[in-house]
Formats: sequence, C-alpha cells, structure tokens
Amino acid sequence: MHPTGYDQKGPSLLRMIQMANDINLKHFVAMKIPTNIMSLQWDGKYGNPDSGCGETYYLDQAMFEDNVLTREKIIETKKKVELYINTEVDWVQAREYMALTDDQKDRIDLAITGLHLGDPRAHFSFFQKMADNDAPFSLVGEVTLAKEMVMHLLPHESQADLKRHIKPFCTLIEMVGLTGLPMNIHCDMDTAIPDEVKPGHPLNLNGMIALLSDVQTEDTKIIWSHFGGIGRFGGIPDNHYKNIDSLLKRFPQLMIDLSWSRVATKLDPDKVAAIINEYPDRFIMGSDALAPRDTSVLGQTYSVYDQPGGLFSKLTEEALEKLLEKNYDTVIRQGRENGKKFKQHILPGMTDLLLNPAIDNLLPEGLRAWMLNEYKEKDPDYYHTLMEEMLVRGLARKAAKTFIDENGPLISSSESSSSSPVVSTASRLRRTLAGISIAPITDRDVSSAAIAMPGTSRQTNVRIARTTASETPTGTPSKKPVWKF
Repeated sequence: MHPTGYDQKGPSLLRMIQMANDINLKHFVAMKIPTNIMSLQWDGKYGNPDSGCGETYYLDQAMFEDNVLTREKIIETKKKVELYINTEVDWVQAREYMALTDDQKDRIDLAITGLHLGDPRAHFSFFQKMADNDAPFSLVGEVTLAKEMVMHLLPHESQADLKRHIKPFCTLIEMVGLTGLPMNIHCDMDTAIPDEVKPGHPLNLNGMIALLSDVQTEDTKIIWSHFGGIGRFGGIPDNHYKNIDSLLKRFPQLMIDLSWSRVATKLDPDKVAAIINEYPDRFIMGSDALAPRDTSVLGQTYSVYDQPGGLFSKLTEEALEKLLEKNYDTVIRQGRENGKKFKQHILPGMTDLLLNPAIDNLLPEGLRAWMLNEYKEKDPDYYHTLMEEMLVRGLARKAAKTFIDENGPLISSSESSSSSPVVSTASRLRRTLAGISIAPITDRDVSSAAIAMPGTSRQTNVRIARTTASETPTGTPSKKPVWKF
C-alpha cells in the first residue's frame, strides 16, 4: 500500500497500523509514491493541484467521464502538470519508521521506491540508502517502467524504457538480487489508448520477455504488479491469461501480485483461479491503496476477491493460504531478513566504493564472488542457505529451458522489442561460484580480485568496480585488500 499520494500527503505509519488492526491485517508493505506532482500553470485552478488520493489521481474529472484515454487528453494534461522523481521519500519514511515501537515496526515492511530507473548509477543510490538508514528494507518497489499517464508526465528521455534504455534498470535489478530483496515492478502490458491497441500484440509483452530473459535479472525475485500489468484505463489484453501462464512457465524468477481494486473488478475469477491453483507459490496479495483515509479503502481489493463467487472461493485451500500469508512471508519477510544479513556483513566493506567519486560502476559478477566469500567466512549457515538457493534456481532455470526448447519462445509478433539476450562470460562465471576460492590482491587502482575457478588452477581477474581512468589514484598502491574497504 502507498501511505502517501503524489503530493506526499497521507496517513502516518501509526495510523496505517491502526487501520490494519481494524481489518485484521497482520503485516503490510509501505511503499511511498516516488513521484511528485508539479503544476505548470499558476492560476487558481492549477496553482495547487489536487493529488487526488482517489479515483482521479491528480487528473481532471473530465478524463474519466468515458473511461477512455486519448492522445488529446494526454496533451491537455501535459500542459497543466508534470511529475518528477522524488528520491528523498525513502529517507523520510525510514525516519518515521524508526520512531515506532519494536512491536509496531514488526507490522510494517518498508520498500525502497525513490530510484531513478534510467540512471546508470541507480544501484549506487540503492546501496547507499540501505547503508545510511537504520530501518530495515524488505523490497524495492513498486517502481514504474510503463504506466498510462505517468510515463507521459515524466521527462521520459532519461527514464528507463523497454525498447531503448533498459540496461541501467537491468543492472539495478541484478544488484537488488544480490542483497536478497525482491523487486516489485509496475509495467502496463499494453497501451491504454484504444486507437493504438494491436489485438494479440500487447505493446510491452516483448519488452518484458526480453527483460526477464536477460541474465542480469534471472537471480532476482521479480513481482509484476496488477496481475501482469493491467491498467486503470482499458480492459484485459487479448490472450492475457494465456500469456501470464506461459511467462510463469518460462521465467522461474517471476511472481504476480493481485493488487488494485480496479484490476480486481476486471479479472475473470475462474481463469485467474486456474492459474493460481497451478502455481500457488507464484502469486501474492496486495491492496495498492493510495493514501487510504479509512479501512474501506484499505480493504477494497480484498473485498472484491472475497465476495460470493469471487476469486477466493475458487482457490484450493493451499493456494489461498499461500496467496494471503505464506508467499508474503517467504518473499517479503524473508527479503527483510536477507537485507539485514547484507547490511551486517557486506555493506561495511563497500563503504569506500560507494563514496569514491572515481568509481563509475560496480560490476555484479565480481561483487557477487566477493560477497559469497564474505558470507562463507562470517556467516557459514547463511552461506550454505545461499548455495542451496542457487542450486534450486539453477534447477528451475533448467526446467524452464526444457519447456522453451519443447514449446518455443513466447513472443507477440515477429518484431521483437530488443535483441535476444546473450549468456555472457560473467553470467557463466556466476553459475559456478559454489566452492569458489578468492585470493585478495593489493592493487587498489585496479579494484579487481584473483579468482581460482573450481576444478582449475588458472587465475581469472574479476573486477568489482570500474574506475574513471583519469581519476584513478596514482602512486604507491594501497596495501589494503580491495574488497576490505
């Protein structure tokens, strides 16, 4: 749920807990909206635009009269308001969280949302927020790749885009996965403009296939919001239920959430239940309540699914229990515990990397190798848990590959939105990390590590950071091992 709207106003976390008590809600995720609204007109009507913590958001009521989105409406809205990324929201919410009692803190799972997805250094910001806040984070998201009006009201030239600017976001996803946190993504499956809909070929299906196929995303639990990108405007895309089923078979890292009452009223309970009953571990409940003023708003999505003949009545007992409780515990609550381990054992050794202005980028493959070595030394039990999880993920990928080999790739048209992913040397390296031994080197300028590959005596240099050549320190190399910063 989102405690605040697009003007960053809404109920306090304490008030959210009180409302949760009223509807018997055990735990919930607090996701602050990371986009702020700003008026482009200074007359009385738009000088202080309403954030619209309800059905109309920050938009004119006229946009909703026929429930149809058009280019003309978008252009008119762009004349009046725009959105911008607010990266401060996570610090603000963390400070509020830390003022709660321990029992109150346990009710809430905090999410990191204030990240610019198109920024090549977004993962630096992610790690810095984990390092600087005493509050534990349980996941990243809901972050927005594509959403009806939002994508038009943000300065989109620098935003992450499935077709032309997705690499920084893939790197962010991989780094999030290193910490053990899941990521919740909002990406509309199709355009909301009726005249631009191509039946059978939803706009963003191929892009999401490419994203999920990228080797950088395969080890991160990705939760696709709103039953795979159903939006406020428009209906269910053609073949949507079939596509969701096919995506779940092909991408074991993918989960689907059922949040938003607007989505709940559009879904076919029988078709949704059939998929959930087949994949009971892959779905998670949500509300998507935006700055809820009372419990009726907070419980609205649940009420739709719980009505006579609704979705809940068609689920098996196992599937319903996992949807409402167990999957939350194994994904969100476990993400919280994973984040604590990462902050305790790994982040202290990354301090100099995060603060060094000469570092252009962190290299996931080297960082992962060093991280596993640190866990092996400092927390052997957790290290072995990670090794078991890597094995399980590897087996799941193997099963998915077998399915793809037998059934072919899922693609909505002959025009793929991006090139086919290539399994890189770095990715192959990551898959052989079990049993790896790492020997630190002392040349701080290179920021690399000598890694002995299992079963060989050959040393392979794997860098954990990329530095700007002109700013790389010169002179006598530091005697300090590069990953012991």
